Amino acid sequence: MQDGRRYRYYPSPEEAQTFAQWIGCVRAVYNGKDTEEQYLNWLRRYAKFSARSFAPDEGESEFTFDQAYSHLKPDKTTAPWFHAVPPQLYRNAMYQRNQAWQKHWKDPGTVGRPGRRKKGENDSILLTKELFQFWGSGLVLVGTEQRFVGVIEYREHRGVTAEPNSMTISRDTCNRWWVSFTFDDGIKVKSDEEILQELDALSDEELMEATAGHDRGIVQQVTSSDGRVYGYTEAKQRAFAKYQRRVKALQKKMARQKDKKSARRRKTKLKLAKTQAHIKDLRVDHAHQISHRIVGTPKSILAFENLKLQNMTASAKGTAEEPGKNVAAKSGLNRSLLHQGLGRILQYVRYKAARAGKLVVLVPPQNTSRRCSRCGHTEEANRHGIHFRCLKCGHEAHADANASDNIQLEGVRTVLTALGRGAAQPFAEATKGMTITVHPAGAVEASRSPRLAALAARRG
Repeated sequence: MQDGRRYRYYPSPEEAQTFAQWIGCVRAVYNGKDTEEQYLNWLRRYAKFSARSFAPDEGESEFTFDQAYSHLKPDKTTAPWFHAVPPQLYRNAMYQRNQAWQKHWKDPGTVGRPGRRKKGENDSILLTKELFQFWGSGLVLVGTEQRFVGVIEYREHRGVTAEPNSMTISRDTCNRWWVSFTFDDGIKVKSDEEILQELDALSDEELMEATAGHDRGIVQQVTSSDGRVYGYTEAKQRAFAKYQRRVKALQKKMARQKDKKSARRRKTKLKLAKTQAHIKDLRVDHAHQISHRIVGTPKSILAFENLKLQNMTASAKGTAEEPGKNVAAKSGLNRSLLHQGLGRILQYVRYKAARAGKLVVLVPPQNTSRRCSRCGHTEEANRHGIHFRCLKCGHEAHADANASDNIQLEGVRTVLTALGRGAAQPFAEATKGMTITVHPAGAVEASRSPRLAALAARRG
């Protein structure tokens, strides 16, 4: 399986100047390719309406990508610095753009079209094996015979277990430099079909025991059906509050500095970027810790709600004709949701679970917090804030704990459907073309299993 490592890099002034020049030239050629694509697309659409225009070759279409780049570089006499950059970097940038198009064409509804690179936001270059030699212990030889840079040193906090296939040198918004490697760690990742075939040997009771439901929310970040609760500690909350106060103070200070060309404003902007980057680093580190603990449990099936976080955090501002309501309250709710990092936690759980040979199942989120996990009675009045009390059977629990039990049951039902037990279809048909997000209607289909219904009724 492809693995990656990222390390902090502190370049010398000469190295920083060289890599900044390489990044700028590659960005200019990359954006030139974007301009060329837009022009060719315009020709394909509107050339037939103009006698003064011409259409490209008939064999070309918007679903083909030309990786040529030489014609996008300025002449050597006018811009010699473009020709001081290793040509492999231009080729690698075109390869990255081609891969971005492939991902878009594969899933256009989710992955957008590749756009332009912006200075300060997408500052990176991809180096392949002919441009570097990996020496290990924090040392890399970068450059070619004609364009030699030298040996660069990075902070190695975790070793690389194999020879890297590629290397990326990047600079973030607060002027921090990074060195990243990708390599094959030798771990064989099982497909969802292979994991399901192993789970097919388990009974309904064993599947229930091997499944853990996880409810994600604002009050409690992640609540598991096995009794574990994950969230920010008090020390982390105090750290966040301290840096958020600093962000607010720096934003006020920068608002008073009207001259955008001022050196003091530029320093304030850099301090603000560093503070915001530190907050992001704290959130990313916390998400890694939470996902590591979730995957480290003995459960083999990890069930989560398929939350539409983009819709949940949409702005309520509205338009000038139809202004929104309770905009301030909705903005506060959005900030709280984004602060929890619910999408990032699931993203990290997915790739770590794949490496551990575990299955991640997404279930419909409807009524998981309103339905009783004991009797199945669903009513809005069952929930009172963080408290849950079933009006039919009297079952009482924390609302998130009750929801995690429902997510666990839905996860088992969904797996049973994929195994062909809950619906009148063979195993091969149930798993055909299956992805990590298994059948969304699994709960309805698997409800035909009387054994699972009886098991759910006996639980607790």
